[in-house]
Amino acid sequence: MPRRKSLVTVTERLGKRYDRWKKSETSKNETKDEFFELAIAQEAKKPLATQTVAVSPPLPRNEARAYLAKYYPRWTIKGEKEKDGMVSGAVLEENPEFKTSTFVNPRDGRVYTRQVDNGPAMLDDERLREEDEYLWKRVTIDTPWGERVLWPLDKIPESLQTQLQKYIYHGTPKIKLAPVRKAKPEELSEA
Repeated sequence: MPRRKSLVTVTERLGKRYDRWKKSETSKNETKDEFFELAIAQEAKKPLATQTVAVSPPLPRNEARAYLAKYYPRWTIKGEKEKDGMVSGAVLEENPEFKTSTFVNPRDGRVYTRQVDNGPAMLDDERLREEDEYLWKRVTIDTPWGERVLWPLDKIPESLQTQLQKYIYHGTPKIKLAPVRKAKPEELSEA
């Protein structure tokens, strides 16, 4: 006759397994953080891309820096083009903290990837309203509680979506450990 299970014995077993899992999860996260720290240091040693961007219209330095941080979250400001206290452009450099990096471990034959994805796409509603109120009114609708909200994107005509592009930015990049996988033979030969 099979042994009768009780909530006491099942939850006791579950509790022990849960404790082991939590301890293991904590250890994994600590090691993952070490990997991320070393991966960033490795990326920082490599040549970093630069780009020159316009700030249009020109803005006071603090506003320009806020604009650049919002629209280019994966980059750092290396220089600004300034005249009469107004910034009209900037030189940006890739931030190694926001570069995806991959390491092939020749000892265990696995591939470890620190994956960096763009944050969620967001609409700069305030800037849109200030710079192009007519467009803002065409892509928003009044709610019964007195606010205006953006129409669902699939309901906005493509021609208006194109005009919205300069008001769309990405939030803070998301960083995660991609699933660890077995290395391909060619990856191991390059390691």
